[in-house]
Parts: sequence; C-alpha cells; structure tokens
Amino acid sequence: MITELYAGSVASSGTEYSLPNATTYSSGSGITTDGAFQVFLDSSSFGITDEVEVKIYEKCQSSSTQRVVYTSYLNYNTGLVVFPTLVLIHAWDVTIKAITGTATVEWSIRQIG
Repeated sequence: MITELYAGSVASSGTEYSLPNATTYSSGSGITTDGAFQVFLDSSSFGITDEVEVKIYEKCQSSSTQRVVYTSYLNYNTGLVVFPTLVLIHAWDVTIKAITGTATVEWSIRQIG
C-alpha cells in the first residue's frame, strides 16, 4: 500500500523550512512515523534565478543526533524530482531552503508499505 502521508506547497525563502512539520526547521524535532518514504518535489514554477536546497534528516539510532542523510539542489531546469526511497524511523525530517530567489514548490511525501 502507498499513502501520501504529507503534501503541500511552500514559498521557500532563506530560512530552512520543515515540510512535514509545516514550520521553521528545528534540529531533533523530526517525524516519528516509521517506514519507507519517497519525496516528490515540483520546481516547474521556479523563476530563472530560483535555486533551493533540499535536505533529508535522520538519526542513526534513537539516541543519536539528527544528521543530514541526503542533500539535493533544485533550480529552474530541474522540473519534477523523485528522491530515492529511504527507510526512516528515528526523528526524520525533509527541509527546503531557498539559496537564491523565493521559489514556490509543490511537494509530496509518500509512505510505502
């Protein structure tokens, strides 16, 4: 079974923003729903100078510190991006932050299983 666990649209600025928490990113305050997840991001509405940084965070063990496990950069030419499926269980998060411009991004986080 595949479920769209979180979805939305956000105008990214220079502040790192947590997509599933719908707020400014705060280290360690991740999602505790376990599973295999895939992130979809659509950059088709970007302006020619817009660029964003996307990060996926996770902990190695439940008592560990939350760290970046995947980073990607999207720009005007990127279009629809599908991230690799990741198994996440310990306070994970997906964030976005504009490097240049103020980019509006449609996004979806899907749970497999």
